[in-house]
Amino acid sequence: MVLRQGGPRLQQGVSSDIILSAMSLPACETPSATDSAARRICATGFFASASFLLMGLSVANPFAPYLKYEPSDVAAVMAALYLGPASGVLVVALRNLLRMTLVNPDLVGLTMNLLASGTYVWLVGTALGRRSGVRVLWPLAVATVGQMLAMFFANLLVLPLYLGVSVRHILPVLVGTVMPFNLVKGIANSILVALLHRHLFPPRPDKPTLVRLTPVEGPVASRR
Repeated sequence: MVLRQGGPRLQQGVSSDIILSAMSLPACETPSATDSAARRICATGFFASASFLLMGLSVANPFAPYLKYEPSDVAAVMAALYLGPASGVLVVALRNLLRMTLVNPDLVGLTMNLLASGTYVWLVGTALGRRSGVRVLWPLAVATVGQMLAMFFANLLVLPLYLGVSVRHILPVLVGTVMPFNLVKGIANSILVALLHRHLFPPRPDKPTLVRLTPVEGPVASRR
């Protein structure tokens, strides 16, 4: 089974079968599942569910317990690579909607999370593609820095209003705690994405070299 829209062709094998196991869900076995749009909806729901479950694997920052790392963005990046960047951001939105409905109705925190994760997922899904080797590192580095800067300016605008304090009190916390945390978070996600990308999207083999045959002049002796 191959899903071609919005992303590179899937590698045949066990890994692709696991990631696209959403196609075997009962909701995807209806006659309408023959349409690629229905398959994309099933795959998006699968990645959103996986991302939501990964949010439970959280590790708190020992210096700031309110900042927690969880690898849920990795599932959203996989959705962006297979289905396109927009689908990856949609996975983040659905994941946060599930968390707000079932776990914690923190609208402000989940909106900020959507901005942070959406920025990272969009940049990786747009720039990574079929890159291999060292070239994989540049899109991941750009996405990590982009996420960190986006959250810096978003927190600089939102937190003074949300907490009722001045920017002068927020700035040291952002520079000394939040920005380093977002940097470490982006690096950790990038390492996981790079490992999965290498396994699921192997580099294409080199094209075979064409050898031009030169005709031999003169009569060709026949062998007896």
